[in-house]
Amino acid sequence: MGSGEKCPQCGSKVVLRRRLGGERRGNRYYVCSRFPRCNYRRLYAEEGKPLSAWVKIGRLFIKS
Repeated sequence: MGSGEKCPQCGSKVVLRRRLGGERRGNRYYVCSRFPRCNYRRLYAEEGKPLSAWVKIGRLFIKS
C-alpha cells in the first residue's frame, strides 16, 4: 500500500501501515519505507474525518 508520496526526510517511498497492538491498536498511519532507519511518520485521516488531537512528548504521542 503506497501513498505515492516521498518521505520529506530521506526521499524514500511512504507506505500506509496499521498498528497491531497496544492502546491504539488498529490505527493507521503513514511511515517511511526505510523505518526504523528513518523515523518519519504521520497519522492517516480518512476523508471527512478529523485527526484526533495527539501531542508529541519526546518519542511518545499522548491524546489530549
